[in-house]
Amino acid sequence: MNKAEMRAKYLQRRCKLNDNERNMADKELCRLLATLPEFKRVDKIVAYVSDGSEPDLMPLLQQIATAGKRLFLPRFAAASRAGYELVETPSLTTSLVTGRYGIAEPVADLPATNEDLSTALWLVPGVAFDSLGNRLGRGKGIYDRLLTQAKATAVGIFYKCQQTVAVPTDEHDYSLNIIITEAGITRINNGV
Repeated sequence: MNKAEMRAKYLQRRCKLNDNERNMADKELCRLLATLPEFKRVDKIVAYVSDGSEPDLMPLLQQIATAGKRLFLPRFAAASRAGYELVETPSLTTSLVTGRYGIAEPVADLPATNEDLSTALWLVPGVAFDSLGNRLGRGKGIYDRLLTQAKATAVGIFYKCQQTVAVPTDEHDYSLNIIITEAGITRINNGV
């Protein structure tokens, strides 16, 4: 199966989850993520806001924003090499607006960061994953480019139904270090 076929298949799987399944899985994902030693010890977290079918981490993101940790979220930026820039987001109630693709993102008057985020914990969404830490995204390579620049610890956030035997990879694809689904935490033996 090529990437386009796999993307279509696993997007459909994710979208088929009913509200109850999704809500229960999201709660468990947030709970498991909060237990990670890496999550507890870092002061900077790069995360995402769900597009509606991705796991929703908003309850945990709200805790991050009020617990003394610094939260960075992506914002569309056509001029950026990655197509997105990262923005420190101090408040999830006053600092977000609907962005270009209908996903909440930081408001325009917050500056993009130039800060080194290599020591941050990166929470990364995706369409599919395998047990080797390979991740299939939406096809634009946004997280691959951002992560390659940072060379950071990447935690893939998925529903269990998104697991596949093998994700086709290219040279530029960034591997995950940890995978969390509602079924548990998997550490990948790739240097972390």
